[in-house]
Amino acid sequence: MYPARCVAVLLLSLLFANVACPSESASSGTDNDRDAAFSKALVHAPDAVYQGTVDSGFSVFKGIPYAQPPVGDLRWKPPVPAEKNTAVVDATRYGPASAQNALAGDVLDIAAPKDQSEDCLHLNVWSPAHAANASLPVMVWIHGGWFARGSSRQYPSGVLAKKGNVVVVTLDYRLGPFGFLAHPRLTAESPDHSSGNDGLRDQIAALQWVRRNIQAFGGDPDRVTIFGQSAGGYSVCYLLASPLTKGLFRAAIMQSGTCELRGPQPARRAEQLGIRLSNTVQCEDTRDVLACLRQKSTAEILAALPSSATLRSPVNYRPNQDGEVLPGSARQLIIDGAGKNIPVMIGSTIDDASRFVPSTSTREEWADYVRKRWPKLADTILALYPADTDADAHAVAVRAATEMVFGCSALATAKAIAGNGTPVYLYLFTYVPERGRRLKIGAFHAAELPYVFGNLNQTNSPGYGPDDVRLSDALIAIWSRFAATGDPNGPGLPAWPRYVPTADTIQEIGLEQQHVANPEARDCSALQRLGLQ
Repeated sequence: MYPARCVAVLLLSLLFANVACPSESASSGTDNDRDAAFSKALVHAPDAVYQGTVDSGFSVFKGIPYAQPPVGDLRWKPPVPAEKNTAVVDATRYGPASAQNALAGDVLDIAAPKDQSEDCLHLNVWSPAHAANASLPVMVWIHGGWFARGSSRQYPSGVLAKKGNVVVVTLDYRLGPFGFLAHPRLTAESPDHSSGNDGLRDQIAALQWVRRNIQAFGGDPDRVTIFGQSAGGYSVCYLLASPLTKGLFRAAIMQSGTCELRGPQPARRAEQLGIRLSNTVQCEDTRDVLACLRQKSTAEILAALPSSATLRSPVNYRPNQDGEVLPGSARQLIIDGAGKNIPVMIGSTIDDASRFVPSTSTREEWADYVRKRWPKLADTILALYPADTDADAHAVAVRAATEMVFGCSALATAKAIAGNGTPVYLYLFTYVPERGRRLKIGAFHAAELPYVFGNLNQTNSPGYGPDDVRLSDALIAIWSRFAATGDPNGPGLPAWPRYVPTADTIQEIGLEQQHVANPEARDCSALQRLGLQ
């Protein structure tokens, strides 16, 4: 590591210093010098010098390591911060995605990355072209994928950064059995007696990197908003509830993923899955179980107990109440004051479960499903969600699953957050894009993402037109305004009142945004009385 004076000289030589050396040459540096360095996508941050690339209106830095590779003895251990680098770090290519396998029954359209590895703890930074001397809001994106699939490279963020005038960070974190495997031996090994939340710890480590370094990229470390969808939305809620994230962000957005009623799962249940995996790879009866597990190849661990993309997968790697990252139910932690005064936007899509529910072609099939799934509550649930004809059956199943899993959880989480006086803005995305119309899946799970990121031309749906561009511009303006101020209201934006638990209203987001009566509120109240919310 360089001495402090050498570091200052190196900073000056790269024309993008964050500290000033009390020498004549150092004091001669100008803002124009720093702008010139940034235009070449060369940034000197506290952790390293990063060489990125310049695109149309923004700079991008890809594959920045925020922690040491979690391999070998570091497998299933909390992330270790990356060592400070005295050489220029090549930040022109994405890092590998987290090691993952194909999800059985995958309906998320998440292509399994070809470039994947356990060495996956990297992030990407997207900055507007003028950001060198700015202090812009920062938006840190956490991708979804059932906590088992996906990668940051699915979300190029140049359009969001440029149009929203924000710095965007996307990150990769450990997934599946590498990120969320609990085991009694791992718990005993841990200094804080916890295991199974390494993926969440990775996200926290990335936020700590942002706190240390983002100012060099034109971001304001005191205006960080975390946002995520699906598993990323659940992650945001868990980070909001965690005692380990204090001071790392000041606002949060949860999209189709919130704080479940009793979630995350109890630690003991998570450990049972770890024992099953250890038995499957023939490690559980060995003298040193953890050494055996750490000697298994990536492929062997992935193949042992793969997840499936269903709402009730028998194998489900996800966070747990480990006593350290999450000392209890996330929703209860929030009710007790966790995340107080951190403004939140929270919502879902009106057909969020349309890609997850099995095809239900008759009213008898719907009734049989309910009776098997909730035998003691079947009559009440069927009265709440009646299928009067065979033609109604599938739509009713979609509505029931959407409300139970997404809409009502969003509402309940909003109530928990608002209950401690924190500003909450609740929304329902109702716009049906071309793909939703073509496949008859409505405003499906993740339908809003191309609009939020402005990536309409990078999707597999060719039918986007002027209305879609207008909607995308509106969502970028709303999301970025919230990141800037903690409030989605602003000049030229539709009025969006704060959520009031007694009002049962919601912001409908479509081609036109308006505040309306929440169409899910009545059903959600009934589900709450049944103990399902």
